[in-house]
Amino acid sequence: MGIMKKRILKIYGVTLSVGLIYYVWIRLTGLAIPCLCYELTGFLCPGCGSSRLFLRLGEFNITGAFNANPALFVLLVFWNAVALLCFVGKPRFVSDRRFIYTSLFVSIAVLLSYCIIRNIT
Repeated sequence: MGIMKKRILKIYGVTLSVGLIYYVWIRLTGLAIPCLCYELTGFLCPGCGSSRLFLRLGEFNITGAFNANPALFVLLVFWNAVALLCFVGKPRFVSDRRFIYTSLFVSIAVLLSYCIIRNIT
């Protein structure tokens, strides 16, 4: 197995493990991590709604997940597709560093734009 496949599996393994523990924690206690940005400034950050997004995904409520944080939802679909394509190795351009870095910067721009728009409306 190649280095890229091992990295992808490691990232997914750690992310899913931590996510599952957090999901169970919220379900059992009702306590979630508060948004420090919102607590200090009163503005919603790009990640506000991500806990609700993942809780809705755990319930297979796709519409509710999308409504919780539309930008993050779309980016999660995109990045999971990229990871899957990198894992299978086709097409080759998805493994190219320029594609990955460009996608990362576009993702950051989308999240920042979403943050600005949701706070001015």
